[in-house]
Amino acid sequence: MGSSTSTLEDEYIPSLEDVLTVRDYLLGFVPLELAGMITDAAQYWPRATIDFKAENNVEWKVSASDSPRNVATGCCLLTPKLADLIALDKPAVVMAVRFTLVSHDQGWGGESYSGTSALWTNSSFVDTYLLDIYDGSYTWFEAVIVRDFIDDSVESPSSPRPPPSNNPHERETGIMRRIHDALNTREETTNPKVITVKNTNNDCDVWELQRNRRANKEYRCHKILWTNEDAESADVPGAGFVQSLRMGDRIAVIARAQYPGWVNHVDSVEVEVSYSV
Repeated sequence: MGSSTSTLEDEYIPSLEDVLTVRDYLLGFVPLELAGMITDAAQYWPRATIDFKAENNVEWKVSASDSPRNVATGCCLLTPKLADLIALDKPAVVMAVRFTLVSHDQGWGGESYSGTSALWTNSSFVDTYLLDIYDGSYTWFEAVIVRDFIDDSVESPSSPRPPPSNNPHERETGIMRRIHDALNTREETTNPKVITVKNTNNDCDVWELQRNRRANKEYRCHKILWTNEDAESADVPGAGFVQSLRMGDRIAVIARAQYPGWVNHVDSVEVEVSYSV
């Protein structure tokens, strides 16, 4: 896991210095407020990126069959606080978030609209009833806005935790584990340890990002872009996500798998934050 400036091929991405230089130039012709409106309308924004990549050929996955009630949850990426990721000494506003996911499922299985199990990926049954390659897919990703953590001064004797580590990677891994535990028990507790932001479109604390192609063992790359202009409607994926972000928030990407046999194999995850200053 690491953070850097985004380097997408064939796409010019302005640095913060580039944006400020253009804005200073515009100030020779227009007022400050209008200069900011011009750069925002052109989506001339700097970006900050953080990514996760499976290392040493060790596969990262979540398996429904290995989890209680056959519902698996795993936090595969957690950003720093957005203010730390952007690393600015001046106010900033998040304008867009782009997610890049490389993953696949277990390579077999499926479910028809009638609920009858379909286990033959090349059969006419699948071709007839699963009209879309994502229909009947039970491995997917969610985005969560993490606003705060509640620290316990006393741990349960049945599940003691080690003392806080001075290693930044170990600290981040511990935080991700707490998010994982909190999401797995969110329906069973009235005293959550992680404070998340509600998705007002469905009254839960997640936004669905993307499902894997059903019954396909090949890694696929999916890119999802959410902006602050997405209409706040339940029919619009990501609606309200960017608008809800504050500089003290973190973004978590959650891998999910549901029902026996379903496995979400994750090769890499990237979160890219575009911001206006």
